[in-house]
Amino acid sequence: MGVKTRRSRVVLVNPNTDTGATARMLASARARADGRLALKALTAAHGAALIINGAALAVAAEAVAALAPRLRQAADGVIVAGFADPGVDCLRTLLDIPIVGFGEAALEEAAHGYRRFGVITTTPDLVASIDAKVATLGLAEHYGGVILTQEDPVQMMNSRALLEEQLLQAAERAADLGIVAVAVGGGPLAEAGRAIAGRTTMTLIDPIGAAVDRMLLELGATDRGSVGL
Repeated sequence: MGVKTRRSRVVLVNPNTDTGATARMLASARARADGRLALKALTAAHGAALIINGAALAVAAEAVAALAPRLRQAADGVIVAGFADPGVDCLRTLLDIPIVGFGEAALEEAAHGYRRFGVITTTPDLVASIDAKVATLGLAEHYGGVILTQEDPVQMMNSRALLEEQLLQAAERAADLGIVAVAVGGGPLAEAGRAIAGRTTMTLIDPIGAAVDRMLLELGATDRGSVGL
């Protein structure tokens, strides 16, 4: 009999309190990992169901950091499933395992090859945090900025058709600005981003796929691959 290799245990942490979103993101992450990781998920115990401003982001970061004792026992790696990467820096000081944030993984993939890149998202009050993340990652030179949808974020999350149409329009506006790749700015938006991929010439970067691929790379489970939608 052959020796069975243990798959690395990776926990996907949803920094908002929406357990439905957690389940959907976990399913997408498992599909991307294709059996190469033992993936489970945790949902923030407190905070907002949808992170749309700086106050909610700060609470989310605290909620993610509070999970460190559980993660220390349960995980070989952690994926933080929020585009603004709440709690990522704190977890890295507390845990000696790979910590991957949706935002950093998607932004670096969008910028790959020194192409002009941007972000499409639904939350105007988080633009400053995204811009700051781009600068911190050293990617500002080729950054075309955040292109926002034009409807209420909560309303869009309650209407898949509206969300898809708004993301598509944002991608088209990005193309008009000379941007060639955009990161879809939020885990809960990734499914809608995948749905519109065939309706635009823009390269759309899935934050879930980008984070899973980064984790596989950090754990030595795969070669680097493209995570375009």
